Amino acid sequence: MQILGIDFTSSPSARKKITCVRANLQGDELRVVDLERWTDFGAFESALIQPGPWIAGIDFPFGQSTRFIENIGWPPNWRDYVAHVGKLSRKEFREQLDAYRNARPPGDKEHRRATDIAAGAISPQKLFGVPVGLMFFEGAPRLLASGATVPGVVEGPSDRIVVEAYPGVLARRLIGRVSYKNDSKKKQTLAQLGARRDVLLRLKADDMLATHGVRVVADDDIADDPCGDDLDALLCAVQAAAAWIARDQGFGAPAGLDSNEGWIAEPTIYDAGPGAQAVPMKYDLIGDIHGYSKPLIELLEKLDYRRVDGVYRHPERQVVFLGDFIDRGPDQRGVIDIVRPMIDSGAALSVMGNHEYNAIAWFTPDPDRPGKYLREHSDRNRRQTRAFLAAYEDKDDHADLIRWFRTLPMWLDLPGLRVVHACWDESLMQLLADKYPSLNSFLDDDLLVAAAREGSDEFEAVETVLKGREIRMPHGQSFPDKDGNPRHHIRLRWWDASARTYRDAFLGPDSALSHIPEDPIDVDHLIQYSSDAPPVFVGHYWMDTEPQLLAPNVACLDYSVAAKQGGKLVAYRWDGERQLSDDKFVYVVKGPD
Repeated sequence: MQILGIDFTSSPSARKKITCVRANLQGDELRVVDLERWTDFGAFESALIQPGPWIAGIDFPFGQSTRFIENIGWPPNWRDYVAHVGKLSRKEFREQLDAYRNARPPGDKEHRRATDIAAGAISPQKLFGVPVGLMFFEGAPRLLASGATVPGVVEGPSDRIVVEAYPGVLARRLIGRVSYKNDSKKKQTLAQLGARRDVLLRLKADDMLATHGVRVVADDDIADDPCGDDLDALLCAVQAAAAWIARDQGFGAPAGLDSNEGWIAEPTIYDAGPGAQAVPMKYDLIGDIHGYSKPLIELLEKLDYRRVDGVYRHPERQVVFLGDFIDRGPDQRGVIDIVRPMIDSGAALSVMGNHEYNAIAWFTPDPDRPGKYLREHSDRNRRQTRAFLAAYEDKDDHADLIRWFRTLPMWLDLPGLRVVHACWDESLMQLLADKYPSLNSFLDDDLLVAAAREGSDEFEAVETVLKGREIRMPHGQSFPDKDGNPRHHIRLRWWDASARTYRDAFLGPDSALSHIPEDPIDVDHLIQYSSDAPPVFVGHYWMDTEPQLLAPNVACLDYSVAAKQGGKLVAYRWDGERQLSDDKFVYVVKGPD
């Protein structure tokens, strides 16, 4: 059988081409025979109408969410709404999606299909960063016009079959959430080349037989393309081949499929067997660790993770760390030696904490001030990070660790839940993603420098996402923080628009409440995270009570493990629920230092 894997772009050109891998499937061997690069849509359209038999996996969203289609008022079935989109200009399409998003409340501006949630894919409405909305706009009408069969969506000839591919979800399964490509030359690294070679090596391994039914044969140089387009096209071909192998079972489409939304042909994101549905991963989210390796080991073991080949793993679950691995505690290296292998191997995910960000800025020279750094080397700042500096400053592996910190995303929008260190502010996240599309795979110098300039948009956005929203207390009032320093600003319960006073809006340890005034507060400082939005998990806030929800869909997991008088290292066991529960918290107690 002829297999095509097509890595799509919404604007093909000599600089950014549509890439097509052609392969033959004989038995369980998927052998790459050709690689084509197309600079315009004409070659793509010709490929879709070429005589069969063939099956193609193409990397763009074939549909939109049913909720979006109903709300915006487009025709209700796939064939008709795609035809409607095909009559719009690119400008008109953008305007309609922008108007829809601008009219929606925060946290509910863009919707995902069931298959996007299962795969961890972004909304097909997205127009910034990776503009999958434009990929849908350019790809879906051409797919409809070709008359090809899309299993479970639209019937056509049996010898021309197209399935929706998503190479990112397969790459993540193989190597974890590791950066393996970048379109910008200045952001392409040897580490990414190593990651691409690792993906290819794993594609060729016998393990692929169990998950996708194929064994890949391809030249090693397919991993050399630093943009990753060649490798992504191969991943699309693997997903198309797996769908062909499952043709007698509906090509692997999940039961209960909404044919108007479509589905991603990645077999590992769906439950096996009759009545299969898309299922989210089960996650154990762990709060701020701050250099305390012993409580971390105790908590991982309590959660039934076991160390295998030097990495803590669970056979059915994955950890999500909320950042702040470093500073304060006695075993900075011990914590890194646990969390880094877990993240690099795919046993865990993580977001960046403000302490990792501070470490990056402390290490990075200020290009506009010779001899200075993006984070001032003041006595106060040095005191805040002295435990980390004692372990790593002037050591051979300091620079390598800082570079690894820069690969930690600032937030995760996962199937069914969201993770950020301090504050989910969608408007500021969109600002960052628009200007710095790669920020959640690598924190580049441009953003670092801009965010170091107080008063810039980037400064406000990074401060908010990593440190939360704050407001100055009235009348010059202050309260002592955990280190005894006077604080004139309070951190806000940013999701809670019902707060009316400073004390109502205060987010932090109960022990500080008596210092917080009950003067009225301006509600414009709050975000009002929708009660219908996916659950969001944060750390950062140094809570000192029994673990409990902040709202039915908001949970903080920082319970002061680094406090000198003792605290807790807290996890939440998430199994796909939209409404969180206090009984899902798991923790260990760390006694006084």
